Amino acid sequence: MGFETLPESSSETIGWRLEGRLSDAEVAAMHEQLDTIIADKGSARVLVDLTAMEGMEPSAVWKDLRRSVGKLGDIDRMAVIGGERWHRWLTTASDEVTPIEARHYAPAEAAAAWTWLRS
Repeated sequence: MGFETLPESSSETIGWRLEGRLSDAEVAAMHEQLDTIIADKGSARVLVDLTAMEGMEPSAVWKDLRRSVGKLGDIDRMAVIGGERWHRWLTTASDEVTPIEARHYAPAEAAAAWTWLRS
């Protein structure tokens, strides 16, 4: 399980498909990829496909929050793909309380999510 870096990713944009239950090591690996983009380009755009995600290990949740806070100003846009109500809620909350411009897309709208992210 874990995550897959999507082939549509580029030097400024990263996309991940999350599957199953994420471990702390998997979340750390994702943050390392994001840190590399931010170090190289100054900011990043992120797509996260939550369609097959079941959750995160408790330790991973806390560490992810701590790692993410320092990057809030470095992520320009975030597209969240998922069909669950909490996916839409997460995106709306993120858009309202962080400087990140975030949008939610249904699973069938992945191409539109990539187009918006790159625009």
